[in-house]
Amino acid sequence: MKQEQVLHELFNVNEHLSCRNYMADLGAGFAYESFQAGERFDPGKTFCNYYILFFLSGEFRIRYNEFENRFYGGEMVMVRSKPCFTGEAIEAGEVVVLGFDYPQSACDKLIFETYVTDNKAFEYKFEATPVRPAISLFLDLLVYALRNRINCVHFHDMKHKEFFLLLRGFYSHEEVRQFVFPVLGRNLDFRSLVLKNYARLGDERSLCELIEASHLSRSRFYEQFRLEFDMSPKQWLDKQKVQQLRFLATDPQKTIKDIMYELNFNSRTAFHRFCKAHFNRSPSEILEER
Repeated sequence: MKQEQVLHELFNVNEHLSCRNYMADLGAGFAYESFQAGERFDPGKTFCNYYILFFLSGEFRIRYNEFENRFYGGEMVMVRSKPCFTGEAIEAGEVVVLGFDYPQSACDKLIFETYVTDNKAFEYKFEATPVRPAISLFLDLLVYALRNRINCVHFHDMKHKEFFLLLRGFYSHEEVRQFVFPVLGRNLDFRSLVLKNYARLGDERSLCELIEASHLSRSRFYEQFRLEFDMSPKQWLDKQKVQQLRFLATDPQKTIKDIMYELNFNSRTAFHRFCKAHFNRSPSEILEER
């Protein structure tokens, strides 16, 4: 991103702004943001299942579940939005964020589903993937268009598909698998449905509604869930809470009451029981270790 971009007046601006496909409030899709040193950011405010962070310049510290790493201009990484993510600019910089629920292209979905077959022997590392020339050129035009208010949903869909095509064209199989690991699954449509509604799994009534939305019988839903996540819905939900508790417990500003609220525990007894079951420690003992 060395060449300075000059903004151009957008022609026919009213046609763009009045179109129902113009994304005034960006949800899924691309967004360009700049940050000052010390400024925090959270792409999860748009409620997508996954985010790709393209670091154009600067230095950023990212905490993601049990991982923490620093990223610099010319690097990119993919994260899942839940349960735990925070970012902070160490040096002023620019970031492009792509939020999405699942890959738009049927080809990408099928290929990524095949990556799961040998996942058992695969060790995920929360590390940067370099932005190669093809992706750098892609980002140059993308940022230029976004800053000039080209914000049509069709534009975002096309660029989404283009990125994944370039990714598979200019990166090795192992590099792609490492990069897209957060999105990998045997059935991406089912995985997307669960991730979008995962908070509902802890409530029987909401779980029934989710099963109904999946158009599967209850037994088939549980079978598909175990096939996709290798555990039952309750076990998987507990795992998400364990990850989030570890994450929240490192924040010196968080109290037991704060953590209970964020994890949706209605009583201290239930929270104490959960901590004992999964950490063999009381909530107070967990916070004392931070």
